[in-house]
Amino acid sequence: MDAATIWTGVLQIATVLLILALLYRPLGDWIAHLYTSAKDWRVERGTYRLVGVDPASEQTWQAYARGVLVFSVAGVLFVYALQRFQAVLPYSLGLPAVEPGLAFNTAVSFVPTRTGSRTRPS
Repeated sequence: MDAATIWTGVLQIATVLLILALLYRPLGDWIAHLYTSAKDWRVERGTYRLVGVDPASEQTWQAYARGVLVFSVAGVLFVYALQRFQAVLPYSLGLPAVEPGLAFNTAVSFVPTRTGSRTRPS
């Protein structure tokens, strides 16, 4: 590497650090205001109305369990379909579709558990 490349990298890192140093306080104050404010934005109110959620009510454990199950099942189906249709998707680089068993095992391994059973290349 030549000196110009090294100084370019140093300058880029210094620029990022300077931007972070200038923005950390106002950005942190804004984020703290967002999380502590009781007022909802218009887009949030629209989403609540669309989904049928009361933002002022507490979530029960039954609603939480339903949400986790629905999200997990939707995620498994999405990852499974993505791997099975890999051959016909754009930018697939000519790779074939993943076998059904391996695709299912990989999709299920992304469900948040502590098993850590993802298939890894050897």
